[in-house]
Amino acid sequence: MGVYTNGAIYGFSIFVDELSYKQVYEQPVLLQNIMDFRNAYNTLSQEQLEKATFNFYFEASSTYCHGVEEPFITPFPVSKDAVVKYLAKIDGVSC
Repeated sequence: MGVYTNGAIYGFSIFVDELSYKQVYEQPVLLQNIMDFRNAYNTLSQEQLEKATFNFYFEASSTYCHGVEEPFITPFPVSKDAVVKYLAKIDGVSC
């Protein structure tokens, strides 16, 4: 029992004292969506990066929600290190 995801990312958010960036899409993210997130990440100062928290939005399903059979989009917190590794994967890839 639990909440399960298919691993597809549907969006991103950044919180630094308040919501700084949030984009959630109806389809899994495309390269241009990732680049937009990277641009938002790169605008953060070192001080902001130290305070920032990040969420990736995934499609999920739950065995806890009786009567709710369809998947839903939900945020999951990710570490700054995970964000850096994710963004490094797209280095050298062009739109």
